[in-house]
Amino acid sequence: MASRGRPKEWNEGKIARLGMLMGAGWSCARIAQEMDTTEGAIRSCARRLKLHFSKVPNMATLRNFHEAALERGKEKDDLIIEVLGILNSDRALLENVIDDRG
Repeated sequence: MASRGRPKEWNEGKIARLGMLMGAGWSCARIAQEMDTTEGAIRSCARRLKLHFSKVPNMATLRNFHEAALERGKEKDDLIIEVLGILNSDRALLENVIDDRG
């Protein structure tokens, strides 16, 4: 098992994952555990990126991303970046995804 601590680097995938988990309402401690790092590393990165922990209910899990990534032979973080890129490049698709949730 990798030693916990400061991630070697905060690449786009890890930053996207951090933002997604924060937006889903995960606590700093839970994110640190999920990302196998310390709460201090999570807080420092969030502060550097001007991200704020929200008080929204946890409505998302990453299980589906993990399973989808495995099926495609990809890393979960890479799939998250790909999906965010697809949504960012097609406003109509983004609006449909958002509207269909309600």
